Amino acid sequence: MIEAFVVLLIGSILIVVLNKMPEKGIKVEKHKKAIDKFFEAFHKTPTKKIEDDNDNVDEHASMQQAELSEKDKLLKEAKELLKEDKLKEAEEKYIEVLKIDEHDPESYRGLGNICFIKKDYKDAEEIFEKLTKISPKDGSNYCNLGMCCYKKDEFEKARENYEKALKIEKKPSYYKNLAITLIKLKEYDKALDNLLRSLDKNKKDKESFSLAISILDEIKDKKKQKKAATFLAKVNTKDSTLKSYLNK
Repeated sequence: MIEAFVVLLIGSILIVVLNKMPEKGIKVEKHKKAIDKFFEAFHKTPTKKIEDDNDNVDEHASMQQAELSEKDKLLKEAKELLKEDKLKEAEEKYIEVLKIDEHDPESYRGLGNICFIKKDYKDAEEIFEKLTKISPKDGSNYCNLGMCCYKKDEFEKARENYEKALKIEKKPSYYKNLAITLIKLKEYDKALDNLLRSLDKNKKDKESFSLAISILDEIKDKKKQKKAATFLAKVNTKDSTLKSYLNK
């Protein structure tokens, strides 16, 4: 029943995708579907056919190796095409990988990136949402989902996803993205806290440093403001704009 539902769901998404394609586009252009089934697991034959059984195992192993090799080759080609900004060609390669492995996270991530580059944030969001189900312990999936929501001006949803990413991994970029979203929500105290956390992990992050300085005036608690300025002055001893906050 579940498999039938999955096939039906994939078919429905494919129809939506194909309907959105330009008339002269390549038929298999759009992301995330067009998926064939995995190999069926082979069953052992009776002991009296042990020789034939070994032959079947060897043949099956060879087929699996061929599939893996083809998948790796396609992924490598897709990455190279994406680096060269050949989005359509890269997209086709990722779709070919999904025909081999319908749950391959790297392909979904690549397709999501392509949609994001094209500013197709709705489709990118759908793909990264699926990735959170495929790889729920990968914080980058929630971060990417948050970026899609941010681009759609859905700042509360973006915030939720960045917070989920941070529960998995305390990466400086996650703190910074959350802070940028909190600034949009005018929650400056929390934004500053996250920028300082980002800088604590990566003191070379100039963007986090500049953003932190830019919102110091929004901090009403003068003790907190001065404490933040003191920390920032240690991060960058040459920044003269912090003197006014330190002398308060």
